Amino acid sequence: MKLLMKLAKDLGAIKVIGGFATATNLALTIIEPCDKNDGLYNPVGFAEGLNIKSALDDFPPSPDLGDCLGERVYQVEDLEFVSKAVCDKEARYYLHGVYLNGKDVVASDGHTLSMVNLGGSVDFNHILPNYAVKAILGIAKEKKVGTARIEFYTKHLKIFVGDAVIISDVIDGNFPDFNRVVPSPEKAMIVTEFDVAEFKAQEKTIKLLMKAAISLDDGVILNDGLASYQDDHQFPVSCKIEGKFKLSQLLKAPSGTLYYFYAPEPILILAGNKTSVIMPIRQQLTN
Repeated sequence: MKLLMKLAKDLGAIKVIGGFATATNLALTIIEPCDKNDGLYNPVGFAEGLNIKSALDDFPPSPDLGDCLGERVYQVEDLEFVSKAVCDKEARYYLHGVYLNGKDVVASDGHTLSMVNLGGSVDFNHILPNYAVKAILGIAKEKKVGTARIEFYTKHLKIFVGDAVIISDVIDGNFPDFNRVVPSPEKAMIVTEFDVAEFKAQEKTIKLLMKAAISLDDGVILNDGLASYQDDHQFPVSCKIEGKFKLSQLLKAPSGTLYYFYAPEPILILAGNKTSVIMPIRQQLTN
């Protein structure tokens, strides 16, 4: 109920009808069961059952979803994995969410691409906004559930997380062809193992060094089994490749098999059905 209460602050009201509380900001709606009587409530007085003396019709109506195009059950951990790569640049609004096509779960900030392949066929073409992804993750954590069932509609997604329901607009745009930037493992020069824990163990030290550096564009240099930030700070890593990558990009990847190609090609990391593509500094995945 925490996220519902937070969302309710946008319009200053919670609608309760038939044992279900609803909060919305028009782009996102959250519905959860509650024990309050029917009526409109101020978020501040909701816990005490202090309702607003207004008609229920004053509350915005639920979105008109239309016909359901299909549905799929997603693992919350998969949504959490790819969400780390969601873009926060205003100019790239079509990257401000997670792409769902029924087969893949994908996100990219233009420098890092994270993908989970679920198998099956490509049945949809929807971009779930990041604010809806955060709602799913937050409610799933609160209710301790590991899956989210998503129903697909033309302009909306209806998500079931435990006993909560989330209705979200979709991003009106075209997600880039991510398959074009995923290199083929067969063409790799070097195949080695990548352990993200090695980088997390050094994260604080490297960040402090970066903060003190003159150039904010400096990254972690990988070379012959060593990761270094500037020449006098090195720590051993399992992957033996050569290139310069942002620490934040490396921390988004899973531990798995790393494929290195000719510079300035990206590195590819595969871990089960999870994929990470990381571009070297000053390179980009998409235009």
